[in-house]
Amino acid sequence: MNRAKKAELAAQAVYALKRCQFSYGKHVFITGCDSLSIMIGAIAKNTGAASVVLGVTDNEQEKKMKILGFDAYRYGMMDPLEMARKVTNKRMFDLIFETQGTVEAYEVIIKTVKRGGGVAIIGVLEKPLNCHVCDLIRDQICFYGIKGADESSRRIADMLLNEGSLDYAVDAAG
Repeated sequence: MNRAKKAELAAQAVYALKRCQFSYGKHVFITGCDSLSIMIGAIAKNTGAASVVLGVTDNEQEKKMKILGFDAYRYGMMDPLEMARKVTNKRMFDLIFETQGTVEAYEVIIKTVKRGGGVAIIGVLEKPLNCHVCDLIRDQICFYGIKGADESSRRIADMLLNEGSLDYAVDAAG
């Protein structure tokens, strides 16, 4: 991955975290483990997240996330509510980044986001749900749409890349 692509990926991750009002001590769940998911997780972890969990679908992805220092939730292997309670000390997730676009990811979101928490919809749902997620939880959480990155996010991402604190995430993402 060239420098420009790394910088844009990091800027998108910074923008997503800023848009969702991320702050120190938050519990974060990211529904996938693609390049953007890893970068969001790395920045959240490096800026003081209480926990960062990435959703995985197989053993290989689970091992990779653990090597990178993330907790991993493997879809279908554990009850999502049990996982969230364990990781967050029964508080549930403050922020969830939906990057996978699967029905399973939305089911986990519904069960694990705390009342008043935030959900950033980044992925596109691959097939329709039987019900509309917003109808289920619209009064309980804040939804954030994430499109790209603004100029201040690009500056922050550039600074983080220059200091080298995201090297492991860049290597894993690219």
